[in-house]
Amino acid sequence: MPIIVPIPRGERRLMQKAIHKTRDKNHARRLTAMLMLHRGERVSDVARTLCCARSSVGRWINWFTHSGIEGLKSLPAGRSRRWPFEHICTLLRELIKHSPGDFGYQRSRWSTELLAIKINEITGCQLHAGTVRRWLPSAGLVWRRAAPTLRIRDPHKDEKMAVIHKALDECSAEHPVFYEDEVDIHLNPKIGADWQLRGQQKRVVTPGQNEKYYLAGALHSGTGKVSYVGGNSKSSALFIALLKHLKATYRRAKTITLIVDNYIIHKSRETQRWLKANPKFRVIYQPVYSPWVNHVERLWQALHDTITRNHQCRSMWQLRGLRAIGPQTPLMELKGVGPTTASALVASIGNAHDFKNGRQLAAWLGLTPSQYSSGGKSKLGRITKAGDAYLRTLLVQGARSVMVGAENRTDPFSRWVCSLIGRRGYWRAVVAIAAKNARLCWASLHYGDDFRLYSTT
Repeated sequence: MPIIVPIPRGERRLMQKAIHKTRDKNHARRLTAMLMLHRGERVSDVARTLCCARSSVGRWINWFTHSGIEGLKSLPAGRSRRWPFEHICTLLRELIKHSPGDFGYQRSRWSTELLAIKINEITGCQLHAGTVRRWLPSAGLVWRRAAPTLRIRDPHKDEKMAVIHKALDECSAEHPVFYEDEVDIHLNPKIGADWQLRGQQKRVVTPGQNEKYYLAGALHSGTGKVSYVGGNSKSSALFIALLKHLKATYRRAKTITLIVDNYIIHKSRETQRWLKANPKFRVIYQPVYSPWVNHVERLWQALHDTITRNHQCRSMWQLRGLRAIGPQTPLMELKGVGPTTASALVASIGNAHDFKNGRQLAAWLGLTPSQYSSGGKSKLGRITKAGDAYLRTLLVQGARSVMVGAENRTDPFSRWVCSLIGRRGYWRAVVAIAAKNARLCWASLHYGDDFRLYSTT
C-alpha cells in the first residue's frame, strides 16, 4: 500500500514534464521518488534506485505531504541577499543613462568601482565592486562598444522623406527608382571577428602598401537588381558612368529616379551638366545625417562582411575580381576566356565604361596592329603589345588553347579557326581570336544583361 496520498493523473503529468525540463537534478530525483512511491514501490527500493539514503526519501515525503509539488523544489544556493537587489538594479539602470561627469566625476565612462561608490552613496549600503559586477547582467546591463551619432537634424527631413515615399510608390517598369551610393574598397583588409581557437588569435597578413578602388552601385527598389560600375577615383566621372550604364540598361524607361546622399559628386557642375542634357534622369537627395534611408548601405555592409573583412588578397585586381566572378559569369561563355581571364578583366576595367567601343579595348591591350605611313602610303605592322601585358597574355594563351584539336571538330567556330589558320597563318589567327574575345568582353561588360553573349561564330 502506498505511503503517500494518491497523486491525480493531471498532477503526475505535470511532474513528468518537470522532470524532463528541469536543470536541477536534485529536483528531478525528488519528483521521480514521489512517482515511484505512487506506483507502490518500497522506500528501500526507491533509495537504492536513486542512490540516496532512506532518510532522504522520508524527508522528501514530508515535504510533498505538507507543500505538494512546490515543496520539492530546491531552495536558492548560498546565503540570501543582504541588500535590496531589485532597488539597486533599478538604480544601476538609471545611472548608466547618464555620464559620470554629470555627477561631478572626472571620467567619461562608468566602472564597477565607480558604480559601487555611487550606489553606496545613494543607499547607504556597503556594496563591493565585485558584487556590482555580478549583478550587472541580472540588471540587463552589458559591456558593449558605443556607436557615434549626431544630434544635428535636417530641418527639411519630413519634406524630403515625403518626396522619397512618393517616388517609391510610383515605381514601375517605365519609371524605375534606384537607391544609389558609392563604397570604398581598400586593399588593406578590414579587421573583424571570426571563429578561432581559444587563446590563439587569428593573424591577417596585410599587403603593406594600401590601394583603393571605388564602386558606384544602384539598387532597384522594386526588383532588388543591382547595377554597378567601378573606378580608381571617387569623382563625378564615376557617378556619370553609372548613369550611362543605367541609361543603356533601362532604355525603355521613360524616367529614371535615383535616391542619393549629399556627397559632392552628386551635385557637382559636371554632374548637373550631364543631368541637364539627359532629362530622363531625376535625382532626389536624402535627408542629411540619415544614411540608412538609402537601402544600398545594407548592400555595402554585406559586401564588407563577406569580401573585404579579413581577406587574404595580395593585390587589388584579385580583391576586385571577387565581387563579380562566379560560375555563371557571362564572360566565361566565350571560348578561350576562363575564370582567371574573366576575373582579371573585370578587376581591371569594371564595366568597360572607360572605352568607347571594343576596338579601343583591344588597342589598349596591345592586340591591334601598329600603323605607319611612308610616301603617302599607310602600312600595318605587328601588334603594338601596349597596355596590360598580363591581360594580353591571358587572352593569347586562351586563344591558343581553343585552337588545339580544332581540325578534328565540326562546329562553326572550329571551322572558322581552321580557315583562318589556312589563310593567314597560326600566329595571326591567335591574335585575331584574342582580339575578337576582347571586343566581345567589352560588349558584355558595357551592355550588361541587354547584350546576349554568344560564343564566337
